[in-house]
Amino acid sequence: MFGVPHILIISVVICGYASDNTDCFPAINGYSGFRAELKVKVKTMPNPKPKMSDAFRAQQKPKYGDKPLGATMGIRFPEDIDQVLRQMSDRQDYIRKAVEDRLRADGLLLSP
Repeated sequence: MFGVPHILIISVVICGYASDNTDCFPAINGYSGFRAELKVKVKTMPNPKPKMSDAFRAQQKPKYGDKPLGATMGIRFPEDIDQVLRQMSDRQDYIRKAVEDRLRADGLLLSP
């Protein structure tokens, strides 16, 4: 019918003294010199039922080699370690490999 609402724009216009009382709302507290209008405009998505191809879905899930990546984890390191890691061009791979090796050594992750 109207599509899926994407953006709802609401604007309120308060007009000055109206020369014609037919334009005004009934008097509020005895004063009828102002007129207010509420304008609502709904914009719809250009394509309310988008089709996602398999290629599009695949690129939305980043991978590390052939393994899909999980959620992002943030971690802060002491300054001396941070400086060394920031100088590395492959720091993500290095950190991932170091964590994986440690998990395997501690017996928390089984070998592939």
